[in-house]
Amino acid sequence: MTYALTIGNTLVTVCEQGTIVAWSLPDGAVVRRLHSGFAPSAICHPATYLNKVLLGSPDGRLQLWNLRSGERVHECAQFGKKAMYSSAVLALEQSPALDVVGVGMASGRIVVHNLKFDETLVTFAHDAGDAVRALAFRTDGQPVLVSCGASPIPPVLTPPAPTSCRQAARWLPPCSSPFPCVPPAPGALGTLHVWDLQKRTRVTSLLDAHAGPISAAHFIRGKAELVTAGASDNAMRVWLFDRPDGGPRLLRARSGHSAPPTTVRFHQDGVSVGGVPGGQAHILSGALRPSHRHRAALHTPASRRTPHPHHATPHDTTPPPSSLPTPACAAAPPNRSSLQAPAVLGHHAILSSLSTATTPSYPASHTHPPT
Repeated sequence: MTYALTIGNTLVTVCEQGTIVAWSLPDGAVVRRLHSGFAPSAICHPATYLNKVLLGSPDGRLQLWNLRSGERVHECAQFGKKAMYSSAVLALEQSPALDVVGVGMASGRIVVHNLKFDETLVTFAHDAGDAVRALAFRTDGQPVLVSCGASPIPPVLTPPAPTSCRQAARWLPPCSSPFPCVPPAPGALGTLHVWDLQKRTRVTSLLDAHAGPISAAHFIRGKAELVTAGASDNAMRVWLFDRPDGGPRLLRARSGHSAPPTTVRFHQDGVSVGGVPGGQAHILSGALRPSHRHRAALHTPASRRTPHPHHATPHDTTPPPSSLPTPACAAAPPNRSSLQAPAVLGHHAILSSLSTATTPSYPASHTHPPT
């Protein structure tokens, strides 16, 4: 299944072969099964269009289908025919105005289109090669559209091959963000572009909203808060649009490992927290893409990403290696203050000790070569 959409008491699913199935809820009976002649690359339900869905195709076509009758109601004349509308439709989003939808294309073009009159109202464009992956309209009365793309990660210096285990243990400085984060996923960073629909201009762009492409973006109804989900960094973030330049700032974030975990251990704190027996309130974990996390089982905001091991020598200018070996084990000694107890993680050929203290000014992390 590639897409799922709810319309009242109807669930619409789309499979990889392009078959569209409408299910009645809650009994799960099949209302209609149809095929549009292509595998839809985007789908949405236009507001007030009873029993209808709008489908976007890989060749740029835009079609309106009736789920009850299984018939095509309308096909937009421009899409899929003119050169500027011939790339794949990757995003469809209903605007606060009736009959008006946003269309995001693989070419980077954004089209705000009136379905009733089959008329394009305004167009925007990302930089060349930056496909539109998601769209979101503000619903608090502000004429703002946000589009999601992906910007290439800037090139970095290739470090020399390590000559010793101690040199191989060098790592990047700890993340300065107060929120959990992960190293960037290979390829591109998730970007947010803010557009003013009245002035028809780009307001601002945030080039590192996620460590990888953004898969979904939605404004909370009636609020200036945007919720985004990363496609590869396993993160969900809430952005508040209250900056003077009209751009967003990070309000809240939740994230996990962006690669499969390799080790998970309960913290041996020995303290009863919130009715949970000692040793079960906090969790240490490590993953394939080397990152270490300290999670609170009961109090989610207390979860954090622990700093990576590095040498704190101020005169050391040697570029750090791009990654540490995969963590193989983790351990922590008993301590009454579990949030400040040290943790020890074992990598292949490297032993690293990490402090899980909440104070960002004291990231105390060390590495030890094998003996």
